[in-house]
Amino acid sequence: MTEERVTAPSESEVADSEDAKAGLAMVAARVGRCTDEEQAAFWEAVGRCFGGGKPPDLAGISSSANE
Repeated sequence: MTEERVTAPSESEVADSEDAKAGLAMVAARVGRCTDEEQAAFWEAVGRCFGGGKPPDLAGISSSANE
């Protein structure tokens, strides 16, 4: 019997999934309702948890399906 190797999907494959797109739209909708100060605090906390970096550009992400 031969074993099939199962490889994990790439980051871009995961990002292209419908679940990832829906999740990103939900985050964009929620962040969009925050004040500038709340958004800054959110991204600061995310940066502390995930090693910093520039926040993603959430402009133009459709959130109408999740409101």
